[in-house]
Amino acid sequence: MPMRARSGTPSSLAIARRDQLATGAWGGTVRLWDLHRSRCTASLEAHSGCVWSMLHSEGTLFTAGSDGVVKMWDTRTTSPEAVGSLGSAATGGPLYAMVERDGLLLTGGYDQLVKVWDTRMMRCLNELPGHSGSVRCLAFLESRLLSGSTDGTVRLWDFDSLLAHDANSATGGTTDFSPADSAAELAELGELRGDEGDDEGDDEQGEYREFDYNYEEQDRDYRAI
Repeated sequence: MPMRARSGTPSSLAIARRDQLATGAWGGTVRLWDLHRSRCTASLEAHSGCVWSMLHSEGTLFTAGSDGVVKMWDTRTTSPEAVGSLGSAATGGPLYAMVERDGLLLTGGYDQLVKVWDTRMMRCLNELPGHSGSVRCLAFLESRLLSGSTDGTVRLWDFDSLLAHDANSATGGTTDFSPADSAAELAELGELRGDEGDDEGDDEQGEYREFDYNYEEQDRDYRAI
């Protein structure tokens, strides 16, 4: 049976518990769903714009949106409550991606930065420059953090030394990458990029910049709602 929200197109998903789904909507609303009964159990006015990313860890639901804020919700009760927030609307624009490990939250956003947050002290510990486009996706590969951007590259970071990273932290690089490469070989790369000098690649870069512009326009519209 499909679960239908009365308003708001889903823009992100997360499994909050084994029997509970969280959905984020373009309008900033987060809804919790009972997967067994296929019904909404809670609706949270979480963000002033699109909810781009969500994740759940140890009873806490993290939501990130166009307002540049990460909000934390206690999902262990029937009426989830906000227990804290990270960032602000003035610190760099929309946040598009999140991952969590060992008490650290990593976010990627429109400001082209990967940010490292301590969720216990509720503050930003480091900012990792390196991309020239919005950071749209984050993932872990063993002890490496991978960040994907609209600049057409994936950068790899050593998780154990994230707090000491600077602008030149991702070492090495490649102009060609095969999916058949082993994880060990991949871990040695600092940056994955499509072939340079290719006309098709130049067109894609133009599309990436256009996407960034369109998202910025959409985010501005949602802030006005």
